[in-house]
Amino acid sequence: EEAGALRTVLHQFSGSYMREVGLCMVDMETIPRDWDIASPDLPPLGASPDGLLLHFFDIVSGQYVNMPAELGRGESRECLAEVVEVKTLCPFVQTEKGAKHRSGGRPLYQLIERWPPQKVPSKHLPQVQLEMLATRTSSAIVAIASPHNGTHLFRVRRSDTYLREMLHVIKMFYTRYVLKEKPPPEDMFISEAFYRTFLQHTVALRDEAIFLGKVASTKQPDSLDSDLKSCSSSPFFFAL
Repeated sequence: EEAGALRTVLHQFSGSYMREVGLCMVDMETIPRDWDIASPDLPPLGASPDGLLLHFFDIVSGQYVNMPAELGRGESRECLAEVVEVKTLCPFVQTEKGAKHRSGGRPLYQLIERWPPQKVPSKHLPQVQLEMLATRTSSAIVAIASPHNGTHLFRVRRSDTYLREMLHVIKMFYTRYVLKEKPPPEDMFISEAFYRTFLQHTVALRDEAIFLGKVASTKQPDSLDSDLKSCSSSPFFFAL
């Protein structure tokens, strides 16, 4: 499902390229001093986007242009990168809580219809924002894919205000509990103002995400390579 969703994203941005990435670490040197976050206050932080979508544009005309990988970067052309994060919806649910198969003692599941949501679920936004911090990008494409009912595409903008709040939450958890080897209580920050502000801001970012549209489910080709034969160049670009 994830590979199919990445292909869907790539086909919606004709002329752009997808870069495969692994673990991207947050460089503490890039965090502004006025965030009041020092290196000892945080553990090593990293994020693993599902890809980076690369758009090329001409800085003279201000227009986006197609730019095959083998041409490199021209003097008048710049590259804009966006994080790509894919979420897939599982089409299976347990038929009944605690139900067990007679022979193997396994839960029973059934296939159900799942539709992608109209908004990016709030629970995914901290991850997406951290990915933008780690990759030094300013926006992200979030693809939420269902097996049979299409894929919804969203654009999420980076918020440094939100990132500052999130790093503060991590700082509090790390310094209060991890460094002291102290188990955290349930809902450890629920009564604290900084955490309530963080949660409210998470919901606000959900509402601000831009819905780019729905892509209908289509049958995937047997071979991605054969599907790309009609392209003038490979859509995968591995060097900025």
